[in-house]
Parts: sequence; C-alpha cells; structure tokens
Amino acid sequence: MANETRGATGTDKGGAAAELSPELEYLMPPKKSFCAMLCGDCDPNLEMKKAMNQEESLKVNKWLNIVRGLRIVTILTGGALSPPFYYARGRFAALVQKIRERIYYDQHVMAGEDPAGGSDANSRLVGRGGTKAKKGRKIRLNGFSRPLNELQRATWFLYPFILAGFYVLCLPVLDFPLAVGFGALYFILHSISAWSAYLVSAIDPADPNLSTTRSYILKVKFGMDDQAIAYAKDFVGVYELDARVQKAAHAAANTRIPLETEDADMKHCKVGCKGDDGRNLKTSKLSRHCRHCDKCVHLFDHHCPWLNNCVGSGNYRYFVTVVSSTLFFTIIQLGLSLYMVRNYFDGSVSDDFRALVTRVLYLPHEAYIALVILYCVVLLPVVCLIFQLFHFHLTIMRLQTTTYDFMIDTSNNYANKRKDEKRKAAASKGKQRAKSPVPKGG
Repeated sequence: MANETRGATGTDKGGAAAELSPELEYLMPPKKSFCAMLCGDCDPNLEMKKAMNQEESLKVNKWLNIVRGLRIVTILTGGALSPPFYYARGRFAALVQKIRERIYYDQHVMAGEDPAGGSDANSRLVGRGGTKAKKGRKIRLNGFSRPLNELQRATWFLYPFILAGFYVLCLPVLDFPLAVGFGALYFILHSISAWSAYLVSAIDPADPNLSTTRSYILKVKFGMDDQAIAYAKDFVGVYELDARVQKAAHAAANTRIPLETEDADMKHCKVGCKGDDGRNLKTSKLSRHCRHCDKCVHLFDHHCPWLNNCVGSGNYRYFVTVVSSTLFFTIIQLGLSLYMVRNYFDGSVSDDFRALVTRVLYLPHEAYIALVILYCVVLLPVVCLIFQLFHFHLTIMRLQTTTYDFMIDTSNNYANKRKDEKRKAAASKGKQRAKSPVPKGG
C-alpha cells in the first residue's frame, strides 16, 4: 500500500515531494499563494471551489470580503482595529476547514472508500481497532484557538472604545503643537501595544519537548484528528506527511525557548502531556502544566484571560511590553481628559473652550463634557489596575521569579506561618496546664 501510495503521489523515499494531492489539501492548511500574501487570508484552492455548493460559496465569499476589508482597515489604523480582523480571519479559516472535511467525507467515506478500515458511512467515528474513538481533552495552540475567552472578546471592544475617545474627543480640541506631539506619541504607544498583544496571543509558549513531538504537530498545529491522520497516511503516504511534520518540528526547535535534553534538567509531566509513545512526556523542570490550555509551558508565568493564552518564556517580554505601553497611553489619555474637564469648568477659558468644541466637533458642549467625564470614569480604574499589574511584574522581575512561583511561595509561607502559630499556641497551652495545680479528689 505504501509503494502504491508513493507511486500515486510522485514521491519516493529519497526524492523531493511532488505537488500535493487534493485529499491532503482538504486535511491540511493550503499553501501560501500570492493572494494569501497580499490579503493575509486562506483562500480555498480551485478543487475545493468546484466541490462547494451554492450556500457554501456564498458564505466563503462573504467572509473572504470581510477579512480583506478588515485587513485594509487594520493597516490604515496602524493596528488599532486588529482584533476584529484576527477574529474574522479565524472564523473564515474554521469555515474553510469545515467545508474541506464535508467534501472529503462525501467523496471518500460516503463512496465506501473508508481508509480507516470500515465499510459504511458511520465508520468515520470508528478507529482502526473497531472501537469508537474516545474524545479527549482539546489542547489549545495559542490565544486564537477555540474556545475564546469572554474577557478576550471584551478586550476587542474596550480597546477601540478607548482609542476612539482620544482621537474624537481629545485630539481635535488641542492646540496644534500639543496635538502633533501627543498624537504621535499616543499612536506609537498604542501601535506597540496592539502588535505586542497579537504576538502574545499568536505565539505558542509550549515546552519544546512537547511542541516538537509528532502527535502535537499533527493534532494541535495541523488540526488533524486520528481519522484525518489515517486518511492522510493511506491516501497520500507517510513521506509527504513526515516532511511537513519535520519542517514544523524544526521551526518549533529554533525558537528562543531552550530545549533541554539532559535528564538532570527534565521531569515527567504527570498531568496529561503524552509523548509519541503514549507515555508521560519528559519536559523541562522549569515548565508547568496549564489546565486552561492543557499543555506544559516553559517557564510558565500565568494564563492571561484577556489575551487567552499562556505567558511563558516564549512571549513574556511581549506581555510586559503590552502592559507598559498600555499603561503609558492610557495615562496620557486620562491626563488630557482631565485637562479638558478643567478647561470646561474654568471661568477664564470656559467660554472660548465651549465655542471651540461646538465649532470643531459639531457637538453640543453639554454632550461633549458628559462623554469626557464618562471616559474619565472608565479610564481611572483601568489605569489603576494596569499600574498595579505593571508594578507587580517589575517586582517579580527584580526577584527573578514568575507569577506562578511567587504565588506558590507566598501560599506556602502563609501555610507554614499558620502551622508555626498553631504549634506555639499548643505549646503555650501545654505549659499552662503543667503549671496549673491538679485538684485533689474528694
């Protein structure tokens, strides 16, 4: 079977892989095309377009136009509206993958060509051993993997809302030198914040000993289940599949995360990470298992619900950049908003300021000051919380520890302190009983 497969795909053991067959394209992400490089999307290939029905074609074209439009808007706004773009691109990719699976299922499984060993349409749910495949826990690749966190969705709306307050309410009523200076600084800071937030969410912080395994690459990075892997092996051959796996493993090994190989620097993950042999995986001693993403993260700091990804050694520096840049541009906006409130109520300049607001913004000055005060109410707790987070991470960087280890050490110290207090209290009670006279019996 393997020889027939290699002959059908034009691949031999020592030669280069020929063009991929449509079956593998349905199971794995398509190659980058010129359109994909320009638009940043994953436009379906020609074979898939021919096999789609009218309803699927309308959905694909609709989401494709949305993705392209949002990408242009994201570029023009300097990344300020990047979260809606990445959300729409994820929805589009999920739609394309679902259509791929439906087409492949109709063409091969419904036609009786089940490579997993079954003979009917229901055999897609049955493994090679003839038993129903167990549905295990789903390992998340990064912050854009499903399911999305509610706080992550809230961030996608809160971030543009804050930026709109600066560009609509503060910047137009400033003097020209102040508008140029603060506008340029604010734009640079929120662009750095948006790009760093994307990197924190997009980077896979998994331990390299896990991210370079074959099962992790196929199931998590390529999004293939056991049945899809079986289809790819039988119809396409293992060599083309192995070529992509080796390429992904090489890319994962070349990250900045160190890859420990000495037994003294490693430990077994006893929570859930498995190797290709099905046994508990050996990971770095510095790695911790995240229960949200269900994987070991190297130098695990914490799981950020706002970015929906683990923060570890692979993306911690970008996380600190997000926190610091967001703190600085929100402080600038809060200060300018308070400056607007002061000008509105200051008797010496209030009349001129109100006239300027009405002339520039075409908005009643009462509505304007109400919106500015609303933004001050929103920004004040945001600045306080981000400042507290920024100060905390400066502290743990000074202590050369992580958030997880700091919390564990604090908890252990508190527990040990409580035990010492209880031990001292018990000892003092024992001394009091020893000193107290024993009453004589009647």
